[in-house]
Amino acid sequence: MKTITTLSLLLFLQSAVAATAAAKEVVVNQTAVQLTLADFTPVQVAWGSRQVVTGYEVLLDVKDVPANQPLVLQSTTEASGRWFAANFTLTTELSCSGVPFGISKAYGKRINNESTPARAEIREVRSPDQCTQLKVRLLKDGNLSRQFYTRLESANVSIRLFAGSKP
Repeated sequence: MKTITTLSLLLFLQSAVAATAAAKEVVVNQTAVQLTLADFTPVQVAWGSRQVVTGYEVLLDVKDVPANQPLVLQSTTEASGRWFAANFTLTTELSCSGVPFGISKAYGKRINNESTPARAEIREVRSPDQCTQLKVRLLKDGNLSRQFYTRLESANVSIRLFAGSKP
């Protein structure tokens, strides 16, 4: 009985997580999708006996893509962090069904011992064969040590897709 209850609870939690993940989608020619750091999954690599978060990623379903028309992508990212060595660099990468769509590097700086956010903007026009899923990656640049000591505290990403060559 305990096993059945545990399995039922796991299935319920799995479906709740799947429903939450599926809730975010980009609809062409609609309002922008707003993402926060909580919407992203950490990307980790092993560093000695520790796992280091080197970035974050999220997959978004793309809906209402018209046939034979280019897509215009508009994206803005603002990320704030805490770091222990000089400034930090954040790369924002977007790809549509595995095909690169846009990339931008932004720099967080210290001014008068205060951290300033990294701000990136992407505006690209592409004609992908298909675009059913958009992958958004926020990557901390630099060597593994720098990635380890850089902590993103917040990220706000806005994404909008338009059909045609201009919104």
